[in-house]
Amino acid sequence: MLKKVISDESGRALALTLIILGIGVLLIPTFLAHASTNLRATRATEEGLKEQYAADAGVEYALYRLANNDDVPFSNEQTPTLVNNMPVTVTVESKGVYYKITSIAKDTVIHSYVEYAPGGNLDIYKGALVSSGNIWLKRECTVYGDIRYGGDFTRTPPFTLIGYEIPGDIEFPPSDEFAQTYKDEALAGGTYTGTKTINSSCSLGPLYITGNLNVGAGCVVTIGGTIYVEGSIDVDKDSEFRGSGSIVAVGNAYLSKMTDYGTATGDVIMSITGNITFKKEADVEALIYAPDGSITFDKDGNVTGSVVGEYIQADKLNLFAYDASFYDGFPLPGHEEPGFRVRTYNINP
Repeated sequence: MLKKVISDESGRALALTLIILGIGVLLIPTFLAHASTNLRATRATEEGLKEQYAADAGVEYALYRLANNDDVPFSNEQTPTLVNNMPVTVTVESKGVYYKITSIAKDTVIHSYVEYAPGGNLDIYKGALVSSGNIWLKRECTVYGDIRYGGDFTRTPPFTLIGYEIPGDIEFPPSDEFAQTYKDEALAGGTYTGTKTINSSCSLGPLYITGNLNVGAGCVVTIGGTIYVEGSIDVDKDSEFRGSGSIVAVGNAYLSKMTDYGTATGDVIMSITGNITFKKEADVEALIYAPDGSITFDKDGNVTGSVVGEYIQADKLNLFAYDASFYDGFPLPGHEEPGFRVRTYNINP
């Protein structure tokens, strides 16, 4: 009886094996066909991407020719070398204020319209006073230039404006790259580690300070180059800054009297993340910039250049005069280099 049971189980195992083999014989061709199809599709996709990248290189080649005014427009010219082992044919046509670029790599065609942009600074910096929030000018303030604001503009008579009020949303671009320029200038003059305290009249700058800058009472500090402070600046109300050179603080900048300050075009008084406060009289020729904070004039002021901040407040007897040389003289945050800009981009197939 035992032999019979074993024999019966052996027959069942053989039958099961044959069934599995039969199913495998039926399914393997399907799996192989599917794998072959996927392989062909992958190769087609890779080839299409190579063509697209090659045609895109043709557009870049045309932009280079345009930027260098190198015998443009032109028709059906090949790039100097093969791209992805394939020839690329490029045509540039003049269409009024635009140029049409056609780049062909095998079966892929890119049509692109480009326009020349002169570059320069954003329009939001064109103004004597520019605020992304509110501006409050107390009595006897005079402004020569436009006033741009994103919030409310409050003025107390008598008030004189030789320019235009331009309301509208204002968003300042990041300032890190802009501030880095002044950090490099300060580093060139040396580094002071920690908080620097000044208690007597002296010359200062260029200098990079890793901490705060504190100026005690009765000091006349003559700035002779860029000062960059990783912390805050606090100047006693009985002290004074003179001379020329940019002043940049990562934190707040509490400044006191400034006499005939900033005679060189390109000087900047800037707080990267904080506020700027002029505690006493300010006679300044500079761009005053606090994109994330307030700019406050507690006493009389005479500012030539531009005042740009999140919030601006001025007491009486302040004169603000816009100077276009500060706008045109150096790149501001969001500055765009001149060149050809792509306006449309169509890939076929």
